[in-house]
Amino acid sequence: MKILKEMIEERCASPYISHGDFLDYFLEDMKREAFITEDFLAFVMFGLLFATFESIPTMISLSLKLIMEHPLVLQELKDEHEAIMRNRDTSNFTLTWEDYKSMTFTNHVIDETLRMANVGMGNFRKALEDIKIKGYTIPVGWTILVVSSVAHVGVKSNI
Repeated sequence: MKILKEMIEERCASPYISHGDFLDYFLEDMKREAFITEDFLAFVMFGLLFATFESIPTMISLSLKLIMEHPLVLQELKDEHEAIMRNRDTSNFTLTWEDYKSMTFTNHVIDETLRMANVGMGNFRKALEDIKIKGYTIPVGWTILVVSSVAHVGVKSNI
């Protein structure tokens, strides 16, 4: 936290130097919003670092596991990406926005991975009325944890 706070203080001390990053946007918002303080920014940045540290490797691992269990999916992904490489200038290896938009199968694989094994624990919801499920009642006002990925995992699944 100390390093993050020092970075924020350094940026606040030189507001006319733009880095074009997330922190620049937050520092601009800090001028307009009273609740955004230097401490608040440090906690948000720490939270983002922590969240991405855990979630990205987990999702990559889960997606690789699911892809390896389905060789036809792997082949379709290879075909899609090789087609993009064939249709481009050989001197430019940078992925363009058009390339990304053309990856329809890749996007379906990403969506399916998130559906099957999302690293997000779930969403909290408040019952606005009594909810009856299989003979049980969730009273109005109770907080419910909805874990949507559980609905997509069958009894025989290894996830």
